[in-house]
Amino acid sequence: MRIDVIANSFVDDHCEGDAVEIMGVGTPLGEQIDTGGRIFYWDPDNALMRGDGTATMSVSDLPPTAVDTGFRRGDMELWTDNNQPEILLRVRGDDVEILQLDSTGLTLCA
Repeated sequence: MRIDVIANSFVDDHCEGDAVEIMGVGTPLGEQIDTGGRIFYWDPDNALMRGDGTATMSVSDLPPTAVDTGFRRGDMELWTDNNQPEILLRVRGDDVEILQLDSTGLTLCA
C-alpha cells in the first residue's frame, strides 16, 4: 500500500503514556491523503483528552458494508466502511479497534 494513500505514525514523543496512533486515509480509498484524506486516531490513554479514542467490537460485529483496505502491519488488518466515514476499523484476530475521525484537524495532546 502506498504511503500517500494510507499512512500511519505515532505521536508518543509529544503525548504522555502510550503512543497515540494517527492514520491518514485517502478519500475515497485509493486517492492520495493530501487531496481529501481523512485523519483518524487511536488513543488508549486519552492523551488527547477527548475521551473517545478506545472503542472496540468483536469481528463478528463488523458491518456487512465494511471493506478490507489491504493495509497490513503484522497481524493487523485495516478496514473502512463508506457508510460510516467517521470510523476506521483495525482488525486483530477476533477483536476490532475503532479509530475515530479527527474532525478538529488538530491531532495534538492537551
